[in-house]
Amino acid sequence: MPQISLAERRALVQTAGITLDGRPASIGGARNDFASVSTTDGGPLVDVEFAWATVARVVDAGGDFRS
Repeated sequence: MPQISLAERRALVQTAGITLDGRPASIGGARNDFASVSTTDGGPLVDVEFAWATVARVVDAGGDFRS
């Protein structure tokens, strides 16, 4: 699995327009071993951890995360 640098993680955290299970979401945890993708629409909070390589791949494919 490719290593994702801290600079790359910080860039991924700034990604706008991502979704988690079809709901608006954001990426957090740039300094953590795993990324946290959390819903941001005010509904019940859904928070899922993903490997950083997975986050990079999903963002490159359009940013539609699935829990």
